[in-house]
Amino acid sequence: MEFNFNINNYFKNEITIVGSSLIPDGFTGDRREIQECISRVSHVLSVLGENSAKAQGLQKVITSGEKLRNTDHVVYILTDPQGGRSNFSTSRGTGSILGMLKMGVKHLYVFDDVGNSHEVSPRCVLDFYIHESKQRMGLGKKLFQYMLKEEKIEPHHLAIDKPSPKFLSFLRKHYGLNTVIPQMNNFVVFTGFFTNRETGGGNTPNLKKVYAAGVSSSSARYQSSRLSGYTTPILAPQPQGSSSAININQSMHFGRQAPHRPVSTVGLILQHKGPSNSTQSFQPGRYGAVQPVVYQ
Repeated sequence: MEFNFNINNYFKNEITIVGSSLIPDGFTGDRREIQECISRVSHVLSVLGENSAKAQGLQKVITSGEKLRNTDHVVYILTDPQGGRSNFSTSRGTGSILGMLKMGVKHLYVFDDVGNSHEVSPRCVLDFYIHESKQRMGLGKKLFQYMLKEEKIEPHHLAIDKPSPKFLSFLRKHYGLNTVIPQMNNFVVFTGFFTNRETGGGNTPNLKKVYAAGVSSSSARYQSSRLSGYTTPILAPQPQGSSSAININQSMHFGRQAPHRPVSTVGLILQHKGPSNSTQSFQPGRYGAVQPVVYQ
C-alpha cells in the first residue's frame, strides 16, 4: 500500500508500534512535525482498517485512527522501507505499508474445556491484516512473531476476536492451535489458555488448586484475582472426564462466522420478561449474533 507521502519519515523500523497518541515509536520532531505525523498516521490506520474490514467481509470497520485514540490498544504496523515510489534524491523508495496487527486487553467471561466460567482480562488479537498482494510470503508470521516477543506471551494465551477461517488456518499451521474451547461471546480461545499463564505478577502456580478445590470464599477468590488477573465467579462443571473443546479441523464456524444464537425462552422467564420484550434482554454482537453483554 502506497501513500502520497514518505512512509519512512514516520515509521522508522520495519515493524513499528503505534499507541493512542498516534505517534509511532522512534519518531521525534517539533510541534508542527508531530501534528503532521499524527494526521498522517491516523490516515494510514484508517485505510488499513477499511482494507481489513473489506477483506474479512465485515460490515463495520474495526481499526481507525479515531478509534485507536480512544483506547489503550496498540497497532503493530509492518512496512517495506524500500517500497513505494522511487525518490530521485536517494536510491530508496518512499516506503509502503504491508499490514497491521491490533492488540488490546479486554475484560471477558470465558469457559474452560470442562464448563467452568472465568472472569479474565487477557491480551486479545483484535484485528490482523496483510495486504492481498503480500500474502503467502511469510509476512503475517513475521509480524505475529514480533508481537509475541514484544508482548512476552505464548500464542495459546491469547483470545482472538472474531477470527476468520483464514486466520484460524494460520494459527493452526504456524502455532499448532487446532482445538477451540467454545464461548458464548465472539472471542475464540484455545486449549492451554488457562494453563501456566503469566501476567504482570508472573506465574500463578496455585491457581489450578483454587479451581480444583472449588474454593468459594471471598478471600480465596480475591487471592486468585490478585495473583492472576482473573477469578472463577461461576462454576458449571461438566461430567468428569468430559471436555467441550472442539478441533477446528471439523466443519464448524467460530466468532463472526458462527450461526445465529436463538433467544433463550427459559432465560426470559427467569428474568420475568415476556417474549415481546426478548430483544431488550440481549445485546447484538458486531454482526448481529445474540451474545451476552461483555463488560469493557
